[in-house]
Amino acid sequence: MYILLLAAMLFWGFSFVWYKMAYQHFLPLTVVFFRLFLSSAFLFLLAATMRKLQHVSRKDLPLLFLIALFEPFLYFIGESLGMQYVSSTLASIIIATIPLFTPVAAYFFFKERISVLNIAGIIVSLAGVLIVVDANTSSGNSSLPGILLIFLAVFSAVGYSLMVKRLTERFNPFTIVAWQNGMGAILFLPLFLLFEFPRLDVSSITWKNMLPVIYLTFFASVLAFIFFVNAVASIGASKANIFTNAIPVFTALFSWLLLGEQLSLMKLTGMFIVMAGIFMSQLSHGRISRFLMVFRSQE
Repeated sequence: MYILLLAAMLFWGFSFVWYKMAYQHFLPLTVVFFRLFLSSAFLFLLAATMRKLQHVSRKDLPLLFLIALFEPFLYFIGESLGMQYVSSTLASIIIATIPLFTPVAAYFFFKERISVLNIAGIIVSLAGVLIVVDANTSSGNSSLPGILLIFLAVFSAVGYSLMVKRLTERFNPFTIVAWQNGMGAILFLPLFLLFEFPRLDVSSITWKNMLPVIYLTFFASVLAFIFFVNAVASIGASKANIFTNAIPVFTALFSWLLLGEQLSLMKLTGMFIVMAGIFMSQLSHGRISRFLMVFRSQE
């Protein structure tokens, strides 16, 4: 399960590279709408074929609509618009606070407990994110509207995690993500038609140009969300969300491998601290006691 959760973060980390490639041919809302429409169509077909598409009653629709409103709609709106007013460095730091807010919200709404060791792991991981981000700092602007928009993305991600936790009690990940992406596509459709469809060059819709969008569809919108929803159901929203701090680590690695960006010692140090913090956040006193017992038995 932890391997699949790390795979989800890897796909989301890679998504920044795919976005950069897709934006060479399409505008942002176009990419998001294509991504959500294709992923929902694929998931509904796949889930129905595999007989994993569960029946959704009318009373379940408001909660499914709510998670789609949180993410992808409000999250993408907050992040994409906020990035126009703040530096990428500041945005990354604010986004990295998601695991800090999630345990508070999870405890308040669901009494989901988290230990002092888990909190320490979250803080250590956040410190690693700050080092990774600082190692790639570039001068940029910041403004109150931009900061508020980025925090809209943060609280949308927290709200999404909590609502998904409730839905996993009744539905499997295939059903949740299919409806989430389908409703997300419907929410983005008016914005796409109003702002970007008139400027869409149909001749640009070629297999080569659509390839990054297809990668975003299959890996970032289908597999990553299915893996993440499954993890939330298994270990809770708090412990699952701490893994989001691994996204800047994977993005830095992919940028180094594919885009030729520098991978400094400071970045490597930050990456190590992030992963150490994630490991700490998943520990419990019971696991530590069992580890010590095994260690002593080997002496």
